[in-house]
Amino acid sequence: MAIKKFCITTLGCKVNQCESEGLVKRFQEMGWKQARDGQPCDLCIVNTCSVTQKAAMQSRQALRQVIRANPEANIVATGCYAQTAADEIKKIDGIQAIIGHTHKCDIPDMMSSFNTSVSEPVCAIGDIRNEKVFKSLATAATGQRSRPFLKIQDGCNAFCSYCIVPYARGRSRSMPSDQVLHQMQALKKCGFHEAVLTG
Repeated sequence: MAIKKFCITTLGCKVNQCESEGLVKRFQEMGWKQARDGQPCDLCIVNTCSVTQKAAMQSRQALRQVIRANPEANIVATGCYAQTAADEIKKIDGIQAIIGHTHKCDIPDMMSSFNTSVSEPVCAIGDIRNEKVFKSLATAATGQRSRPFLKIQDGCNAFCSYCIVPYARGRSRSMPSDQVLHQMQALKKCGFHEAVLTG
């Protein structure tokens, strides 16, 4: 059986970047290979952003670019724009799955048994407002940064009139402090002296 190749395009904040690195690590643990720039892929994931109208537009552009560059690949939209605007993403031809934050950590497992013959995008968007437990992919010590990102918080309770974050990521949830210390120790064992805590 041939090794499957994947790529991830990430827009937006440090939390998205941290989550994309976690997805990379999980896919690699499952035997997938990360494609280099320009290499054909079996799976392309776009980790979208919707913090501004411009970010939403850039997310749509990134999806269309990935579809054009990888006509044979399965295309997955995830991230904040996928969580808040799945109906808009459905209008883009060539997308096989739209996966919100409620199921983001499950993407590698979902893709290992994904049915490519679907006639319209699979849509896995849960009610983020009901999320009460902090979820995170494994710490991603990928070696691409001298200071890796560690996501320790998600969501927001403020509901400011100009901000979409509570609607995209739900209410505030944090990694338990003992897990933060455990993750920091794991990063130290990988040779890192500093980490950027993000949320």
